[in-house]
Order: sequence, then C-alpha cells, then structure tokens
Amino acid sequence: MSQQTQSKPDTILFKHAPAPMWLQQGSIVIDANSRALDLFQGPGSERLIGTDITTLLSDCGQDGGDASLEALALFRDVENGNDATADWRCRKPDGSQMDLHTEMSPVDLDGQRFILIVAFDQSRLNRDREAMQTQRRQMQDFIGNFSHELRTSLFSILGFTSVLRQDEAVLDTGQFREFLSILNIETLKISSLVEDVLSLSRITTGAGVLKKRPADLIAILEELAGTMAGQATRNGVALNQKLPDGPLTLFMDPDAIKRVFFNLIDNAVQHTPMGGWIELRADADTSRSSIIVKVIDSGLGIPARDLPHVFEQFYRVERSGFTPNGYGLGLSIAKQIVDAHEGSIAIESDEGAGTTTTVVIPFSNGIDGMASLPISESVS
Repeated sequence: MSQQTQSKPDTILFKHAPAPMWLQQGSIVIDANSRALDLFQGPGSERLIGTDITTLLSDCGQDGGDASLEALALFRDVENGNDATADWRCRKPDGSQMDLHTEMSPVDLDGQRFILIVAFDQSRLNRDREAMQTQRRQMQDFIGNFSHELRTSLFSILGFTSVLRQDEAVLDTGQFREFLSILNIETLKISSLVEDVLSLSRITTGAGVLKKRPADLIAILEELAGTMAGQATRNGVALNQKLPDGPLTLFMDPDAIKRVFFNLIDNAVQHTPMGGWIELRADADTSRSSIIVKVIDSGLGIPARDLPHVFEQFYRVERSGFTPNGYGLGLSIAKQIVDAHEGSIAIESDEGAGTTTTVVIPFSNGIDGMASLPISESVS
C-alpha cells in the first residue's frame, strides 16, 4: 500500500453520512463510508480503499477527451483549494457501469490536504431522462408524419377528383375504375390514420371498448386484398392470397380486425421493393381452436436490434438510405386489438430476407363450417 494510504487520518467524520462519500489523497482512495462501498458493490468492492480512482473511469471524458487525464487535472485543481463537480461513467469491480455525479471539496486534516468526494449514482435518472427525450422525439416525428400522410392523401383525392370531374367523358372504363380504386385507397388511408389516432386516445385513457359480433373474417381479408391490390401493383409488388373458402365466422369487432390487417398489409407493401411479393394466408387450426393469419413478404426485413421494439408506440425502423413511411402506431395498435380479442401477434424477420407477421385469433364462440375449409389459391 502506498505511503499516501498509510497516512490516512484516524478520525473520519463521514462514516455514517447519508450519501456515498470517500476521501482521497491525489487520486488514491484512503477511506470510504459504507454507502460508498455499497455504491461499488460487486466482487472486490472492499478493495475500493487503496484504489486509484481513475482506473474506474471506463468511458471517454467530456468532449471526447481522456477521462483519467481529465480526472487527474481536476483533482490537482481541488487540491489547490477549489471546489469542483464532475460526471463520470464508472466501471464497478464486477464490470458493470454506472453514471456517477461527483462533488469534490478540499479538506485539511492533520496538516495534510485531502479531497472529499460526495457521489450520486445517476444511472436510472439518466435512463429515465433519455427515455423521456426519446418519447418526445417520437411524438414530434409522429405529428410530422401524420400531417404529411394526411396532406398527401388529401392532395391525391383532390387531384383525382378534379380529373374525374373535368375529363369524365374521355376516360375509358379501365381508367375510371383505376382512379376510383386510387380514391378508395387514399380514403381508406385517411380513415385508418384517424382511427389509429382515436384508438391511441382510447388506449391511453382506457376508454377503448370493442364492439364484438359474429362476422366473416374471410370476407374481411378478401375485401382488403382486393382494395390493396391496386397499391401493390403500382409499387411493382405482387399481392397473393391463400385463403379458405368462406364464410369463416368469428366473434370479433370487424372494424378493429380490418384495421389490424390493413396496417399489416400496408406495412408489407411499403417495405417490399419493386419485383417482390406479398402473401396473405389464413388457416384454421383446430388443435388450437384458432384461426391463424399470416402476412408474408419478400421485403427489406427488420434488423435484429429493432425486432424487440416494433410493437412500441411511435417506434419506426431506421435504415441507411431508406426513409421510413408511417408514423409508428400501426403495429402497436394492431397488438392492442389482437390482445383484446385474446389472440396473439408475432413477427419473424431477417434483414434483407423478408418478414412474416402471424396473427392468431381464437374461435371464441365457434365458427361456421370449420370442418370443411378447403384452401383455394388466387392471385390479385
């Protein structure tokens, strides 16, 4: 042990102080109260005394500098009679890290100059602050994206409505139907935007109430596939169906379930490059008394780091060179709706190799014709 440590004063008044405190000579810890030892808990924490405190600074210092060198310069300044504060990323003896706020003061004992340090672990506070900043940024992004998508759809509706009014006589039947399909898609987008915001409000306030009744799930899926086929074609993407011959009646909120699958198909269309494909598939699973619906695409896929967060409100997958569409609510609300139907939703994905979203909805009060559900394949 160094001579500095051996010269530790016999009388230390901070033993029972309510905050972690320790005493240094230079950068060497010569005494510490129990709370300071607890702060550095883990194997070898008792060796805090006699430790060069700069060895615990594991990340770079302020403005990218060397934390150890900055600490030594700060300690010299305190030894010269100046108070100081500093925030450090410290490494505990067990290898874990914490954000340490320190307040330092010079102390003279028995004719010697020491440094008294009071410390606070701000790790949780910093995490909470970062989470709040992230939520604030996500909310701002949501407002911007929502406004942009609403404005884009409205301009599209106004534009095609104007064309239909002025050039109705020169449009052939195919063009007329195509324009009506586009208008239907854009109107559905606006309706979905508004419904998602209303759903978010109901979820936030706890006022969301599903209006369940017997309804044909296959009819809903076929209607959505037909509606979304035009958008997929314009994006150069094939939208395929592999659905049972209906009806398949479930006890559910049909409008809410329609919103779930609209969001899933729209996500797939938005994230599948030209030349790719999407498949909408449904199967009855009698062993699980459930209907299983899958939306499978050959698109960009989701990075592994993003998969745990895709159902969080306002979360959007960021990719280099790709501007994400949407506003980060669709999957979150889809999960809320599926959960409310006592079902489940899961996403499997490999970046660059496509995504499969699986929704399982229980039969609940039974289904019609469950025993004879042949699978028929069609392409839209």
